[in-house]
Amino acid sequence: MSPTILALTAPVDLSALPSNPALKWYMHYVAVFDADIHTAAKQPTRFYSSQTVNYSANGTVIRGAQAVWDDYLFLWGSFHKLTRELRTIIFVSDEDKGTHVVHAEAVTVCHLKGGKGAVGVPTSFVYTLDKAEEGAGEGGLQIWEIRSYLDLKTLERAKAMQE
Repeated sequence: MSPTILALTAPVDLSALPSNPALKWYMHYVAVFDADIHTAAKQPTRFYSSQTVNYSANGTVIRGAQAVWDDYLFLWGSFHKLTRELRTIIFVSDEDKGTHVVHAEAVTVCHLKGGKGAVGVPTSFVYTLDKAEEGAGEGGLQIWEIRSYLDLKTLERAKAMQE
Protein backbone atom coordinates (compact mmCIF):
# COMPACT_ATOMS: atom_id res chain seq x y z
CA MET A 1 0.00 0.00 0.00
CA SER A 2 1.35 3.41 -0.89
CA PRO A 3 1.50 6.30 1.58
CA THR A 4 -1.65 8.35 2.05
CA ILE A 5 -1.76 12.11 2.46
CA LEU A 6 -4.25 14.16 4.43
CA ALA A 7 -3.92 17.94 4.16
CA LEU A 8 -5.97 20.47 6.13
CA THR A 9 -5.81 24.24 5.99
CA ALA A 10 -7.27 26.93 8.20
CA PRO A 11 -9.88 27.37 9.26
CA VAL A 12 -10.01 23.75 10.44
CA ASP A 13 -13.50 22.65 11.49
CA LEU A 14 -12.69 20.47 14.49
CA SER A 15 -16.23 19.06 14.54
CA ALA A 16 -15.91 17.60 11.04
CA LEU A 17 -12.44 16.07 11.00
CA PRO A 18 -11.85 13.02 8.83
CA SER A 19 -11.04 9.71 10.49
CA ASN A 20 -7.28 9.46 10.69
CA PRO A 21 -5.37 7.90 13.62
CA ALA A 22 -2.43 10.32 13.38
CA LEU A 23 -4.76 13.34 13.23
CA LYS A 24 -6.67 12.09 16.27
CA TRP A 25 -3.39 11.49 18.11
CA TYR A 26 -1.99 14.91 17.19
CA MET A 27 -5.10 16.81 18.25
CA HIS A 28 -5.00 15.01 21.62
CA TYR A 29 -1.27 15.75 22.01
CA VAL A 30 -1.78 19.48 21.30
CA ALA A 31 -4.72 19.67 23.73
CA VAL A 32 -2.66 18.08 26.53
CA PHE A 33 0.46 20.15 25.74
CA ASP A 34 -1.43 23.46 25.62
CA ALA A 35 -3.66 22.73 28.63
CA ASP A 36 -0.74 22.37 31.04
CA ILE A 37 2.78 21.86 29.74
CA HIS A 38 4.10 21.31 33.28
CA THR A 39 1.75 18.39 33.92
CA ALA A 40 2.39 16.91 30.48
CA ALA A 41 6.15 17.02 31.08
CA LYS A 42 5.80 14.77 34.14
CA GLN A 43 5.20 11.79 31.83
CA PRO A 44 7.92 12.27 29.23
CA THR A 45 7.32 9.04 27.30
CA ARG A 46 3.57 9.54 27.08
CA PHE A 47 4.09 11.33 23.75
CA TYR A 48 7.84 11.11 23.09
CA SER A 49 9.95 8.01 22.60
CA SER A 50 12.84 7.62 25.02
CA GLN A 51 14.99 7.81 21.86
CA THR A 52 13.35 10.95 20.42
CA VAL A 53 15.64 13.29 18.51
CA ASN A 54 14.64 16.97 18.31
CA TYR A 55 16.39 19.18 15.79
CA SER A 56 15.56 22.40 17.59
CA ALA A 57 15.01 25.90 16.26
CA ASN A 58 18.33 27.18 17.63
CA GLY A 59 20.31 24.51 15.80
CA THR A 60 20.95 22.16 18.71
CA VAL A 61 20.11 18.47 18.66
CA ILE A 62 18.24 17.25 21.74
CA ARG A 63 18.00 13.53 22.47
CA GLY A 64 15.55 11.70 24.69
CA ALA A 65 12.02 12.33 25.91
CA GLN A 66 12.99 14.05 29.16
CA ALA A 67 15.48 16.35 27.43
CA VAL A 68 12.82 17.33 24.87
CA TRP A 69 10.38 18.22 27.66
CA ASP A 70 13.07 20.14 29.52
CA ASP A 71 13.68 22.18 26.36
CA TYR A 72 9.96 22.79 25.84
CA LEU A 73 9.58 23.89 29.46
CA PHE A 74 12.44 26.35 28.92
CA LEU A 75 10.82 27.67 25.74
CA TRP A 76 7.14 27.69 26.69
CA GLY A 77 6.83 26.97 30.41
CA SER A 78 6.83 30.56 31.68
CA PHE A 79 3.54 31.53 30.05
CA HIS A 80 0.13 31.56 31.71
CA LYS A 81 -1.16 29.27 28.97
CA LEU A 82 -0.68 28.42 25.31
CA THR A 83 -3.16 28.13 22.49
CA ARG A 84 -2.58 27.35 18.82
CA GLU A 85 -4.01 28.83 15.70
CA LEU A 86 -3.47 26.06 13.20
CA ARG A 87 -2.67 27.27 9.69
CA THR A 88 -1.90 24.04 7.83
CA ILE A 89 -1.32 20.45 8.77
CA ILE A 90 -0.32 17.60 6.48
CA PHE A 91 -0.16 13.92 7.45
CA VAL A 92 1.84 11.51 5.31
CA SER A 93 0.92 8.06 6.59
CA ASP A 94 2.40 4.70 5.68
CA GLU A 95 0.00 2.16 7.14
CA ASP A 96 2.28 -0.77 6.20
CA LYS A 97 5.10 0.65 8.33
CA GLY A 98 2.80 2.24 10.91
CA THR A 99 4.52 5.61 10.51
CA HIS A 100 3.12 9.08 10.09
CA VAL A 101 5.02 12.26 9.25
CA VAL A 102 3.13 15.34 10.43
CA HIS A 103 3.90 18.79 9.00
CA ALA A 104 2.20 21.41 11.19
CA GLU A 105 2.28 25.17 10.75
CA ALA A 106 0.64 27.35 13.38
CA VAL A 107 0.80 30.46 15.44
CA THR A 108 1.44 29.47 19.04
CA VAL A 109 -0.28 32.11 21.14
CA CYS A 110 1.59 32.75 24.39
CA HIS A 111 -0.79 34.17 26.97
CA LEU A 112 1.30 36.33 29.27
CA LYS A 113 1.13 36.14 33.06
CA GLY A 114 -0.56 38.95 34.93
CA GLY A 115 -3.09 39.60 32.19
CA LYS A 116 -0.47 41.40 30.09
CA GLY A 117 -1.96 40.18 26.82
CA ALA A 118 -0.83 37.56 24.34
CA VAL A 119 1.88 37.24 21.71
CA GLY A 120 1.64 35.03 18.66
CA VAL A 121 4.80 33.10 17.78
CA PRO A 122 5.00 31.63 14.27
CA THR A 123 5.84 27.94 14.62
CA SER A 124 6.29 24.96 12.38
CA PHE A 125 7.04 21.40 13.33
CA VAL A 126 7.71 18.18 11.46
CA TYR A 127 6.97 15.17 13.66
CA THR A 128 7.71 11.56 12.82
CA LEU A 129 5.28 9.29 14.65
CA ASP A 130 5.89 5.57 14.95
CA LYS A 131 4.76 2.68 17.09
CA ALA A 132 5.10 3.36 20.80
CA GLU A 133 7.70 1.70 22.94
CA GLU A 134 6.34 -1.07 25.13
CA GLY A 135 4.59 0.33 28.20
CA ALA A 136 4.71 3.89 26.89
CA GLY A 137 3.00 6.11 24.40
CA GLU A 138 -0.52 7.27 23.88
CA GLY A 139 -2.86 5.56 21.45
CA GLY A 140 -0.06 3.23 20.34
CA LEU A 141 2.09 6.05 18.94
CA GLN A 142 5.00 8.23 20.02
CA ILE A 143 7.06 10.99 18.44
CA TRP A 144 10.47 9.65 17.38
CA GLU A 145 11.80 12.71 15.59
CA ILE A 146 10.95 16.41 15.64
CA ARG A 147 12.16 19.28 13.53
CA SER A 148 11.20 22.53 15.23
CA TYR A 149 11.05 25.89 13.51
CA LEU A 150 9.91 28.97 15.39
CA ASP A 151 10.50 32.68 15.61
CA LEU A 152 12.88 32.73 18.58
CA LYS A 153 13.11 36.55 18.65
CA THR A 154 9.34 36.89 19.03
CA LEU A 155 9.38 34.20 21.73
CA GLU A 156 12.15 36.03 23.62
CA ARG A 157 10.19 39.29 23.36
CA ALA A 158 7.08 37.59 24.74
CA LYS A 159 9.03 36.21 27.70
CA ALA A 160 10.50 39.66 28.42
CA MET A 161 7.03 41.24 28.38
CA GLN A 162 6.08 39.15 31.43
CA GLU A 163 8.85 40.57 33.60
